[in-house]
Amino acid sequence: GQLAETGFPVLSEEGQQTPYTDRSKWGMFWLVDPLDGTKEFINRNDEFTVNIALVEQGRTMFGVVYAPAINELYVGIQGRGAYRCREEKNYDQPLDYLLQFADPLPLVEEDPKRFRVVASRSHYNEETRNYVESMDTEGKDISLVSKGSSLKLCMVASGEADIYPRLGPT
Repeated sequence: GQLAETGFPVLSEEGQQTPYTDRSKWGMFWLVDPLDGTKEFINRNDEFTVNIALVEQGRTMFGVVYAPAINELYVGIQGRGAYRCREEKNYDQPLDYLLQFADPLPLVEEDPKRFRVVASRSHYNEETRNYVESMDTEGKDISLVSKGSSLKLCMVASGEADIYPRLGPT
């Protein structure tokens, strides 16, 4: 669709695979995960996302994470920062207009009493549990929140979590 109109190739695990020998020569491309959090989607718990990134020479220059069920859009731009948008009427507007009505991240300051850990709802395993239990939080109480899809990373970006340990397979 619209990403193809930019002239940059699109890479997605759900799409047709281009051999690595060809992909390795791409200077710039779109990286798309149209359904991150498949288990969350199937379980209808609203914690699934659509992820899109523009990658140049191996570095992410621009990215969005959209959670359609909760109507939140996270935007990150190299050199400009990250934002959370909740005004759906602005989602199809030019980027500079959209960001005027967005909240710059982080939204939440560090909690001096709590160390906030966000863990995978679908992939929490014993290794992760042991890691969390062994953490040195400098006297802070650990609070653990389970979340699905890339929303865990959005919680770290927004300041709602301090760490997202992922020790299982990806």
